[in-house]
Amino acid sequence: ACATAAEGTGVTCSWDTTGMTAGTYYVYGLTSDGIAAQVSDYSPGVITINAVPTLTIGATAGTKVANLNSGDTSQYANDTTCTGPATCSAFTILSSAGETLNSIKITETGTTNAVSNLANLALFYDTDGNWADAGVETQYGTTVAAFTTEAATVSGSLALVAGTTYYFYVRTDLINGANDPAGGETINFQIAANADVATSVVSTKSGAPVSLAGTTTVKPNATAVTYQVNSDGGRSGYSATVTGNGFGVAPVG
Repeated sequence: ACATAAEGTGVTCSWDTTGMTAGTYYVYGLTSDGIAAQVSDYSPGVITINAVPTLTIGATAGTKVANLNSGDTSQYANDTTCTGPATCSAFTILSSAGETLNSIKITETGTTNAVSNLANLALFYDTDGNWADAGVETQYGTTVAAFTTEAATVSGSLALVAGTTYYFYVRTDLINGANDPAGGETINFQIAANADVATSVVSTKSGAPVSLAGTTTVKPNATAVTYQVNSDGGRSGYSATVTGNGFGVAPVG
């Protein structure tokens, strides 16, 4: 602290500006040794203390698609014909001062087990909240192959422009190897905490937890039906084998 700095020419001290109101300040100094008269002086220049940047996390009013087929890949949570924030389902990020976005952690909160049944989560972004406008969306970071404890962290470097809202759309596969979500299970996505959005500077973050609006319900997806046939080509009885995804555990008997 400057109050306890030693005497001498060229002595420096640190000024902790924590809690100071943002603005422009002159530095005014006083010295006193209890013997000689007090001496004062002020700086010829000014110090500018900037406000701490804010980062606001949110979601649009648009709802997720109502249904997705089990086993399908590269499926978007948003309706791909949506034309604005009122109809497009997306997370939003707004920086007051501009900073670099380093990562976003997405948590799956539906009834399906994301670790077992989902894969390849990817995020895409734009700055107008309009998915259907000629494909101007850009993938943010890299695709995350697997969820861990129902979450996936997408990492990448994106310079956020101050005052601009960024819209992030979620895409995933409804199959993971031999596993897939059962029909009737639900899929929901959330940014669970403010710390789940990592940036290059210390900023005051708010808005989380926040979820994409609506609920997506998984539909079973029949891809083929095979009937038992006789040697003459006629069907034998009324049995059939249905193959596909999302049928859950087969009944016994």
